[in-house]
Amino acid sequence: KEHIVEFNKHSNFTLELNSLKNYEKIKNDNNLFTTDSVNIFYYRSDLIDNESNVSKKTDGKRLNYENYLNGGKWYIILDEAHKGKDELSTKKNYYNEMAKNGFIFNFSATFVDDIDKISTVYNFNLAKFNEAGYGKNIKVVDEEFKGFNKSKNREEFNPNDKKDIILKSCIMFTAIKKKYEILKNIDQNLYHNPLMITVANTVNIKNADLKLYFLSLLNIAKEKPINFDELKKDLTNKLLNNKKYIFGDEVISENFITSISNVSYKDILIHVFNSSSNGVIECKRTSLKDELLFKIKTSSKSEDFAMLKISDVKSWSNGILYGYDISKDISNKSYFDTINEKQSTINILMGSKIFSEGWDSNRPNIINFLNIGSSNAKKYVMQTMGRGVRIEPIPNTRKRLQNLNYEELENIDNKNEILKNANALESLFIFSTSKQDIDSIFAELPDKEEQFERLKGITKIEKTKIPLYIPKYKQKIEKQDIAYNFPKAEHVRVNNFLKRSSLNVILMNMIDINSSSNLAKRTIEKLTFSDHKKYFVLNGRDDSGADELHLINKIDNFFNTKHQDIDEFIELSDEIKHYKDIKVNMAKITQSQKEDIENDISNSATNLEDKKDHLKKQFDNRDITIDELMEKTQKLGSKTVQKSRLVEIKNLKKHFYTPLLMKDKNENDFFRNIINEKSEIDFINNLEKYLGEKNNKLACYDNWYFSKIQQVTDNIYIPYVDYEKSKIAKFYPDFIFWLKKDDKYKIKFIDPKGLNQGVYNTKDKLEGFEKIFINDKFNKKYPTFKVELYLYNVEQKNHELINKYVEFDFDEIFKIS
Repeated sequence: KEHIVEFNKHSNFTLELNSLKNYEKIKNDNNLFTTDSVNIFYYRSDLIDNESNVSKKTDGKRLNYENYLNGGKWYIILDEAHKGKDELSTKKNYYNEMAKNGFIFNFSATFVDDIDKISTVYNFNLAKFNEAGYGKNIKVVDEEFKGFNKSKNREEFNPNDKKDIILKSCIMFTAIKKKYEILKNIDQNLYHNPLMITVANTVNIKNADLKLYFLSLLNIAKEKPINFDELKKDLTNKLLNNKKYIFGDEVISENFITSISNVSYKDILIHVFNSSSNGVIECKRTSLKDELLFKIKTSSKSEDFAMLKISDVKSWSNGILYGYDISKDISNKSYFDTINEKQSTINILMGSKIFSEGWDSNRPNIINFLNIGSSNAKKYVMQTMGRGVRIEPIPNTRKRLQNLNYEELENIDNKNEILKNANALESLFIFSTSKQDIDSIFAELPDKEEQFERLKGITKIEKTKIPLYIPKYKQKIEKQDIAYNFPKAEHVRVNNFLKRSSLNVILMNMIDINSSSNLAKRTIEKLTFSDHKKYFVLNGRDDSGADELHLINKIDNFFNTKHQDIDEFIELSDEIKHYKDIKVNMAKITQSQKEDIENDISNSATNLEDKKDHLKKQFDNRDITIDELMEKTQKLGSKTVQKSRLVEIKNLKKHFYTPLLMKDKNENDFFRNIINEKSEIDFINNLEKYLGEKNNKLACYDNWYFSKIQQVTDNIYIPYVDYEKSKIAKFYPDFIFWLKKDDKYKIKFIDPKGLNQGVYNTKDKLEGFEKIFINDKFNKKYPTFKVELYLYNVEQKNHELINKYVEFDFDEIFKIS
């Protein structure tokens, strides 16, 4: 309505807004059409119904669609969220009947049905909206509400998982709130007061998801969890390892991640629970049957911190709130109606599916989905996120701050300090029952990366003179023979716990007991075995503080995970494929600049030589005359000058595909799947110089080739045990070399940035490599094969194993031995 009022102020032609209820009156008064105005009728689409559902009273809200058919000559503008839940929806039929001789315009940022996608006239979906600079960046956190995931084989939920993941979301929310406090001190008009939303699939049934969530929240309010620091570290590590948002190229700032690591339990009490101390929670009922408020009872300075918003709070609170103090607010005020105000004290909003439509807010920075992200809930999840993605950094400006133009930024004081702290407020973090479910929903979005266009002209070698072998792995059938890396203090604590606890009680609390009680018993036997060195490497790291059952489950999962070993060497087929998806961001360069890059690729030296060879073959085969050969060769040019300065184009004939594109991502990050790490660029430049040396060792081989390996995208890796995370992981070296001399075949993995992940992770990778490739079993099975690994670096570490693999001298790396 506000937009139409604004339009009418500045136009000679006006838009007249009328309730659909007044349609007959306006029609009978012959006022439907005038020369200087048009009537627009509005109504809530969910109240359009059939005669049997419409009240006989004149003041009824539901309208019988048959009374408003108008010969099917309506132009209907319909929000997609209200048109009906599926293709069989009777509501859809009503709208189709009303517009059968007119037109229906469906609007949505979150279309998920194929027919809606196909019939889209203009695409400005959530991905486009985000990449244009609007709204918050969306991040699916690499965690799951595992404790709420219902197993077919058990009714109980693991309490540790529940508490841990809820605590992690509270830690992250606290860090966001602290960033907001910094921004508020700069200017109170900046951004919004952060809010965490938790929506659940089940609300009022026994063991409902939302009840379990609430009970876990109560426990966090009562006392500091013993594994608080461990979980905080785990959360920050996960974000550091994957800083990318689900859309676009922006990343989570390290400044914000550092602030997460500085969150204390007291900070959580202050910024989540609005309390200066821990304690029990008390409840407050409002005069409305759909609202329930919560605060910490025992704190002298305490305000409402959470709200439950469901259709019937009374039935929800029966049982779960037994024994808790419940007060009543006698005012008729709705706290939900004021939740968008900056002064609102509500930090957590809990509910079911009421937030997917009819409510908009800038406030959400975290959304927790409990058992919702399934295939039949795609639309709901997308719409809920659509409600939370809005942003307003400064009044009346709805783009992320760094996407504002120069003129808009020029008027902002302290903009550098604001930009430094804005990342948290400009993010929407998603925690879900299943990360895979949420990711699959985002994968449904068409043209998620449409801003990126593929660069043409990059081709792989047509034929190599030696086969290019890669390792293929298989799961080991024999029992686990790798020891678990365990802090000595934790090992002692767990063993003391086992001595004083009943075996049956422990087994009942083990996560995988339903899959195999025998496997669970074997884990207990390993923990209590007198010679601990057989199963454990005891280190001097600090005790994590995790409770004993949590540690036992973690160890059980480790020992019952199947490890991988070499199966065979196979010829490369499509395991390297990143070169097919080398793209440039068209939002950041012009079409002309893209064409310059593609011309540079086409005219690159290697391709020129190939073209000359091709012309020579044509002449030898008498397909062209000598004059045609000369003319075509002249057109190719003896030397080409690279036009584009946006990316460096390298031609190394022995590379698996040509040309190579390189650009340090710190200079510009316009490209995808190119070489953009400085360490890798330095390696290629140094290799190119080395190849120009007369006596380089690579010239001694019968033949050789190499290729860049793109992490995850390509399927060439070395499996290893990540002891920090107690799981099997994949190590993707940056480069693979294939070399042959006589009957000897070598594969050399070279990793220029191999030391970036820290000593522990690097050591784990090297141990994984040695376990597979450096042993007598491998040598006997593959006598003519040798697999080597080098960490290309001048830096030495204070670690014997790592230093054995660090090498910067190409003569040493490529020597024939």
